[in-house]
Amino acid sequence: MSDQIFAQLAVFPAAPLLVVLILTIIPTMLVRNWRITLPALMIQYVLLGLLLARVLPNVAVAVKPVVGIVAGLILSIAAQRADIDRSRRGHTGSTAQSRI
Repeated sequence: MSDQIFAQLAVFPAAPLLVVLILTIIPTMLVRNWRITLPALMIQYVLLGLLLARVLPNVAVAVKPVVGIVAGLILSIAAQRADIDRSRRGHTGSTAQSRI
């Protein structure tokens, strides 16, 4: 059953995956807000896993998206805690520091 799924992923066209991958790179590079960049990063990991389905064994393909999503969730929790700590100290950040 899982071999059939990986076989179908391996023949999925790469062009749409690459376009979406490039589109998710833009907010990751330009936006400083973690609420936007972390979901984009998780999408990148999933897309990279789909692209790797063409060349790597099934186990490696399954690990890459899972690791990316878990890393994104860990970073999200850390960023939320940092926001809470900053708000308790009264730091809101100046507009000169934030790009967007």
